[in-house]
Amino acid sequence: MEYVYSKLRPRINQWFEKRGYHLIVLAEQDFDQIYSTKIPIKTPDDFKKSRVLTWYGPLEERTLKALGASPLPIRVPEVASSIRTGVCDAFISPSIWAVGTQMYTVMKYLNPMHIRYSPAGGVISSSAWNQIPKEMQTDINNFAMSVEKDFRRQVRAGNEKCLKAMYKYGMKEVKMTPAELDVLKKRLLPVWDEFAAKGYYSKAELAEVKGILAEYRSKNKK
Repeated sequence: MEYVYSKLRPRINQWFEKRGYHLIVLAEQDFDQIYSTKIPIKTPDDFKKSRVLTWYGPLEERTLKALGASPLPIRVPEVASSIRTGVCDAFISPSIWAVGTQMYTVMKYLNPMHIRYSPAGGVISSSAWNQIPKEMQTDINNFAMSVEKDFRRQVRAGNEKCLKAMYKYGMKEVKMTPAELDVLKKRLLPVWDEFAAKGYYSKAELAEVKGILAEYRSKNKK
């Protein structure tokens, strides 16, 4: 992700500016995993048999449907209680959320596949930003840029620590074979193009990100 950000950070700034905001810090919540109570989830049939909650919006809902689930929309304040009461028995989240809400005391299985990456940002309205003296704006931007990469690194380290803690607590890791992962990938890749066609992002932007990923992978072949 750092390679992608190094290429796209200026463009991300412009995206916010066009919508009336100034991006101060580009953060993330890291990659999310799959948590479940009744059965370990790793195949489309497993998704079909599970009551998977969704709260993240249309992309998450469409992703879950592509994987075979019939996602149940739940309001954010009701997510934890819905899991505890059995309304839902599976969800997607970063490990730090699962630990912070103590969902690890309810869930039994943890599939650590990187099912979703969630960026985050600290923003301020352009109208408020423009009231700040130029010299101070420069200082704020320079400081934010000097710390945001390390902030993202610490988020990832925190999530890794939470994963290890949940395994130690007794959650069972769901391990997938390359073939099983490939089945899910083939179901999900068309969703990228589907959302480009719907205007969530342009086809050119999708192609650019794919190109950056391919470039990184070609430079970092093992």
